[in-house]
Amino acid sequence: MNRFSIEIVSDIQPDPLNRGGPSGLLYEIMHDLAQIPEFCVTARHFSLPSNKLKRRMAQLLLLPERPESRPADLLLAYPSTAIRHIHPNDRSRTIVLGPDSLSLLWTRAAKQGQGVAWLRAGLLARWFSHVDRFISRSFACYLVVGKADRRWIARQSGKNARTAYLPHPLLTHSLLPAPEIEAAVAAQSRPTVLFAGAMSDMYSTGLFEELIDHLISKADLLRSTNLLLVGATYEAAYRRLAANGLSAQWQIWIDQYEELFRGHIIQPVPLAVGAGTKNRVLTALANGATIIGTSVAVENCVEKDFSYARSSATPHPEWQSRCFPPFGTRGALAHPTSPIPSRHSARAGPPIIAAHSAQ
Repeated sequence: MNRFSIEIVSDIQPDPLNRGGPSGLLYEIMHDLAQIPEFCVTARHFSLPSNKLKRRMAQLLLLPERPESRPADLLLAYPSTAIRHIHPNDRSRTIVLGPDSLSLLWTRAAKQGQGVAWLRAGLLARWFSHVDRFISRSFACYLVVGKADRRWIARQSGKNARTAYLPHPLLTHSLLPAPEIEAAVAAQSRPTVLFAGAMSDMYSTGLFEELIDHLISKADLLRSTNLLLVGATYEAAYRRLAANGLSAQWQIWIDQYEELFRGHIIQPVPLAVGAGTKNRVLTALANGATIIGTSVAVENCVEKDFSYARSSATPHPEWQSRCFPPFGTRGALAHPTSPIPSRHSARAGPPIIAAHSAQ
C-alpha cells in the first residue's frame, strides 16, 4: 500500500519534554501524525545561525536557503518563518502553520507604541502584512491559531486568501489528572498568584509594572498569598516584591509546568499586545486556574463556541467531561472588572476581564 507522505519542515528542534513551547508542539504534531498507518511522516530540521543578529535577520527577512524540491505528497512548514526552506515548486502542496499572524501582532504593537517603538512596530507591521499576503496567496493553506488572526489575514489578502483557523491544542503532558484538577479547584487552599510567559514592555506596555505596583500597595492584604514568578525576565519584579515584604519566589524554569496548578492558582496576564491563542492561558484554564487578564490575553479561550482539539493521539473522554465543559460547551464565565487601576487605560485598549475555568 502506498502511504501518503508528509514532510515537516521547521527551524525548531522537537522536544518531547517541553510542556508549553513550540518545540513541544512540533514534537506532538510529528508523533500524532506518525500514529496514523496511512501516513509516512518525515522531517527536516534546520539550525538557525548562532549569531543573534544573523538569526534575527534570517527570520525577519526570510532569507532563502536555496531549498531543493521535495517529493512528499504534502509539506507542513512550522512556524511561518520556515517558508524560506520551501522550494517555489512545492508551495502549492505546503500547509503553513503560523501559528500567529505577525502582521496583526505588530499592528497591535504600533497602536500601543510611542516614538521609536511606534515607528519600529509600524515598519514591521507593513513588512509582515506583505509576508502574510504572500503566504495566504501562494501556499496551499495558511493555518493560524487565532480567529482574529484569520480575519485579519483574509482582510489583508482579499478573496484569494487561503487561510483557516485552527483551535490551539493542549500538549499531552500539560494537564494534571482530572481528579486532581477537580480537587485543586474545590480546595480552599492558600492562593498562589502565578506569573509566567513573556511579559516584556512590548507586550504589556506598562500594565505589568502597574500590576506589580498595585500588589506592593496591597502588601498588608497579601501577606498570606504566595507569589510565584516563572521565567528569566522576572528577576527585577521578584526583587521588588520581596523587598516590600511579600512572599515571592522566582524560578527561571520549571520542567513539569503542570505541577504548578496543584492548589488555588490565580494567574494574571496583563497583555496589551499579542496575537493568536496564548498557550499559557489555555493550559492554566484547563488545569482549573483563574485567569485575570486583558481581552488580548484570553482571546480564543473564553468564547462559547470554543472547540478544543487535544493534541494526543489517544484522547481521554474524561478530559472532555471534567475539564473542558466549563469553557467548552457552556463557555467561560467572563465579566468586566477593574482590578488594576491603569494610568494608561486610554491606550491600553482591551478591558481587564476575569476568566474562571471552574464552574
